[in-house]
Amino acid sequence: MKLRLFFILCQLLWASVALPQNCTTATPCSLFGTTAPAGSAGAGAQDERGMHFTSDTAGTIVGIKFYKVTGDTAATHKVNLWDNSCVKLGSAYTTTETASGWQTATFATPVPISSNTTYIASYGTSSLITPINRYFFTSSAGTPTPTNTPPLHAPAVNGTIAFDAIGQCANATAYQFTNYWVDVLFVSTTLAPPAITMQPQSISVTVGNSAAFAVTASGQNLTYQWSKNGTAIAGATLPNYMQKRTSQSDNGASFTVAISNAAGSVTSTPAILTVTPIETTAIDAGFTSVSTWNAALGALMSCSTSIACTAAIGMNTSGALVFTITIPTSLSISSVSPGSGPVGTVITITGTGFMQGATVTFSNASTAATPGIVTFISSTQLTVVSPQLPAGTYNETLCIPTTPQTCVTHTE
Repeated sequence: MKLRLFFILCQLLWASVALPQNCTTATPCSLFGTTAPAGSAGAGAQDERGMHFTSDTAGTIVGIKFYKVTGDTAATHKVNLWDNSCVKLGSAYTTTETASGWQTATFATPVPISSNTTYIASYGTSSLITPINRYFFTSSAGTPTPTNTPPLHAPAVNGTIAFDAIGQCANATAYQFTNYWVDVLFVSTTLAPPAITMQPQSISVTVGNSAAFAVTASGQNLTYQWSKNGTAIAGATLPNYMQKRTSQSDNGASFTVAISNAAGSVTSTPAILTVTPIETTAIDAGFTSVSTWNAALGALMSCSTSIACTAAIGMNTSGALVFTITIPTSLSISSVSPGSGPVGTVITITGTGFMQGATVTFSNASTAATPGIVTFISSTQLTVVSPQLPAGTYNETLCIPTTPQTCVTHTE
């Protein structure tokens, strides 16, 4: 007897639960289905009539439908979808209407909606007759209760209207909880968690240069957060991240990116930054060629000799102050290739003593020095794009930013 009562109770509970609809492109979900209103009533002309609704899952609204009663002689109607702040998200017109019954307008592009977020579906009409069910969402007059057709839901106070304002947001509460029989066609989205398809790569740069990292991931509605040594980097919320200026303290830093959406999250493998120092030599603090030390920038700002000054100050083993300065090797050009070509040719120059900020100009007896676009590769190699020049033979002059400037000319 107890077992039989248990099964009866289970059947009653099962019957009371509204099961979610299968909301596919082929069979979009709606709140009312094919249900028809119980009656109609007179209403003001030129109204926008609507309905609040939410969805348990994210997806798209492919169209809006409304019930047309006999006596509404309009051949076409315009439907609108709004967010709860009355921002219009989409509009469409019916194309073929029947004399009465459910009419549908389909959006040219389905409108995405978020889960558990209130929206308004509405349509405009100038008919003085409208389908109407007062207290439709009530268990008794004046006691509102919500209507649920999962994943779609209509809140207890549901019907909305914009009086004498076709095309405006229908966000005023309808009289006596009236529902104007507006509905949506909803297709749910199966959101997959993000998956990394290309991990950020470790990189090696010379101190002072920038370091760039990038990640590629699959998924929808993705958000990104880069971290350095486990600490989130403020504002680093794109698929790529660049540290514009590296210091020696950045050597060995670990960069990761966390990628998330509503379905889950994934964190990349670490990308390690290697920072290599500029070739330097230590000079005692009594070195008279040093004229300016900028502690804020951590760099020597000028020198009285032709050396290029950079980088650090510290103590040697004897406790004396030590400046670290860069001394470039002797500047020379050993090869230029190719030896000829049209405007825009990428020329590779090899030699010694090259440095960031180097310039290359082209000149001959009848043409003034004209600069090319230089790309620094290493202290022994750079490239330059040949500029717009008349046909002829030109010498290449390479200069590096020392004080004073150091230059060398390669004669063709």
